[in-house]
Amino acid sequence: MNLFNQASDFSFYSSGVKTPQASDLIFLVKHNKIYIINNSIPLLKDIQKLSGYSVDKLYFFGSINQIDCYCCIKNDMFDLSNDNFTSIRSSFNLLALENFQATLLANHLTHWLESHQYCGKCGGKNNLLSHEYAMQCTSSEFTSYTKVSPCVIAVIYQGDKILLAKNKNATENIYSCIAGFVNPGENLETALARETQEEVGLKIKNIQYIASQQWPFPSSLMMGFLAEYDSGEITVDYNELADAKWVNINELNTVKLPTEISIASHLIHTYHSLYKSRLVNP
Repeated sequence: MNLFNQASDFSFYSSGVKTPQASDLIFLVKHNKIYIINNSIPLLKDIQKLSGYSVDKLYFFGSINQIDCYCCIKNDMFDLSNDNFTSIRSSFNLLALENFQATLLANHLTHWLESHQYCGKCGGKNNLLSHEYAMQCTSSEFTSYTKVSPCVIAVIYQGDKILLAKNKNATENIYSCIAGFVNPGENLETALARETQEEVGLKIKNIQYIASQQWPFPSSLMMGFLAEYDSGEITVDYNELADAKWVNINELNTVKLPTEISIASHLIHTYHSLYKSRLVNP
């Protein structure tokens, strides 16, 4: 399986001060969509043709093969055709890995920049700091940092079966893993046990960490686990889920699974491989 946070030619930086050049890449994102021209990220010289262009609204955040990458502090300054916006998730199949990774960070940063223009302490105007991902109030000097929301997600297994659930708000008939945000005061294992109990009424044990993955829609960090079923009967919380059920590991083709770029897909295939190897080498 291929997690998209693997090593690539994209390097990120936490300094927003730099002068863009005509050949630099400009990542314009809004509502989890990316502005693409001819299946490519536009260059500054392409963006300069748009009405509303202003260089002081561009924020340097990384580079790809020594070509600088910029996102935009406020995308409503541009006259952008909706026809050129593509779902970021779909762009995984259009863009090179390094461009896709930069798109994800641009989405995260743009949401943060747009939602933290004012100080949460006194309401004063925030300004970007030049040496790190942070905003500082011009009045109180209170500093706020980029928001990252920790989430836990797990394949819960019982021998040759795994627990899959369908989110209540899902637009497609996809069955995925139990997941949820970490509350203040919780460690990751406690959060996973609580989410499982709340959403499906089951207790789990033998929690094993597998991998993490950024999920910037707009600002989540997913921590993925395998966890063994301990006790209980499935009791669906219909405020969160539409359905939950045990699915045989050999019959995964009977349900629609998450997209291959998601950590949920990675976890499902990880357990499938482990289960198969145990059958061969008990």
